[in-house]
Amino acid sequence: MNVLLVTHSFPPHNWGGVETYALNLARALQGQGCQVTVLHPGAPSARGSAVEADLFQGVPVRRLSAPAGDSTATLSQPEAEAAFAALLAAGRYDLVHFHHTLRFPMSLVAVAGAAGLPVALTLHDFWLICPRTHLFVAPGRPACDGPESAAGCAACLMGEAWQGLGPAQRAPTLGFLSARLEAGRATLAAADLVTAPSAFVARAFDRAGAGGGAIEVAPLGLPVLAPAPPRPARPLTFGYIGSIQGVKNVLSLVEAFAAVRGDVRLEIAGGGAPEALAELARRATDPRITLRGPYQPADLPGLLARLDVVVVPSLVESYCFTAREALAAGLPVLASRVGGLPEAVRHGENGLLFDPLAPGELAACLQSLADDPSRLARLRPAPVAPTIEADAAGWLARYRTLAARRGAAAAPPPAPAPPPAPSPCAPAAPGATVSTLREAYLLEPAWDGSEWISTVLDFLQAFGPDDPVALLLALDPGRPDQPTVEEAGARVMQVIGRSGKERFPEILLLEPGELLEALRQFTRARWVRTGPGAGHQAGGRFIDPPRAQAPRGLRVNRAG
Repeated sequence: MNVLLVTHSFPPHNWGGVETYALNLARALQGQGCQVTVLHPGAPSARGSAVEADLFQGVPVRRLSAPAGDSTATLSQPEAEAAFAALLAAGRYDLVHFHHTLRFPMSLVAVAGAAGLPVALTLHDFWLICPRTHLFVAPGRPACDGPESAAGCAACLMGEAWQGLGPAQRAPTLGFLSARLEAGRATLAAADLVTAPSAFVARAFDRAGAGGGAIEVAPLGLPVLAPAPPRPARPLTFGYIGSIQGVKNVLSLVEAFAAVRGDVRLEIAGGGAPEALAELARRATDPRITLRGPYQPADLPGLLARLDVVVVPSLVESYCFTAREALAAGLPVLASRVGGLPEAVRHGENGLLFDPLAPGELAACLQSLADDPSRLARLRPAPVAPTIEADAAGWLARYRTLAARRGAAAAPPPAPAPPPAPSPCAPAAPGATVSTLREAYLLEPAWDGSEWISTVLDFLQAFGPDDPVALLLALDPGRPDQPTVEEAGARVMQVIGRSGKERFPEILLLEPGELLEALRQFTRARWVRTGPGAGHQAGGRFIDPPRAQAPRGLRVNRAG
């Protein structure tokens, strides 16, 4: 199955919870035989829409850029919609799974459905019904229960400034927020399957009149974490792991910890906006506090190994990977009694819960553990989330069910059997001619690197078996750094297998004596450059392919 995952960002640009989960899910689906591509927004384009191709940790990635627009572009934008529709047609996907529409127009969900594709939508947060994303109002205040009116949302967004506006000044904002909420509801209605990682998220959307009570609760999977090592003889160490921002309530943790007596420590790991990090550094003056700074997923086991208790003081959490990662590693969690946290942290069993808005309650919990660390031994943390492999298997089953339903609804007449595919990667025999094709893409791979792999995958993604193109791979077995024809053919076949394509244009391996003769068979030949000259470090690009339905923005580096 060929699946497109859509999210608002992706590593290595960002390592947030949704981005990391999308990467883990993509790789787990690949491991179960699924062909996966990830799409996320690129930087705003000044000249029309564009699609860039990339490869990250073995996952094909596409970045779609469109002209920057006003606030209504978050709801609908014709140029982004057209580029997305063209990308869907070129990619020949079987299904689209949206994980976020932030920085994309919400309308892309309906575009995928209109293209005849099954659509799954996972609600990682409240973006579709909350312009502030998390139902977060302000530090020290409880989270919103969900939108009740456009006026309520406007007052939340604009604060005191809203009170000073007259009816005429308020009208544009009220009109946009009303349209935004309706667009969010329409987006959910356009999906064939909507899931939420927690019952808390599903209930919030139901209260907002979005989802129709049909949202499936599907907890998000985690990579397997090794249990934390036995606790050494050291001061009791609390830890916070996550982003530094208002909704995470980290400053309240710093304040509460400062009131705790005894030989205890607090470690804080996470990144954030410069102003948030500066305020944290200004407030975290207790010498028992260590600020570790930003981290990446690979750092997580080492961070957890330094801790005895993980603290999650958030004002609202949709799911909270950190709490579930800590429990999976065998660490108890001290968490706010908000959002989706109580679905994972059970008070007195695998952790403790507190009210983040009750003065002194967090400090009292910290002090109770500092006074009697043996309480930790009575808590029994254990995994409460599925593994990412089990999660991927569940998603693959859902994908197949959705595809079968959409196929049955469409009920197209049986298609004729496709003609047998030509030999995909055969060395050209002396004197042989290449098929009569219009355009050749010529690549001289650095076989000991990985850029040529990305380029071949880009070629397979950009073109179909009926397109009048071929990819010519130059090979000189006489050079010590070059593989034999047989070895090169085997390597290319592995890449083709990774792409999941069963039918594709010709890819030919050509030795120096064959290359010039082969090029004479084409109307036009183009070099595909890799590396710094290609405009992106990941590999060659294919643009302006010779077919009307090609997606805009795929680029070719033309020879002179």
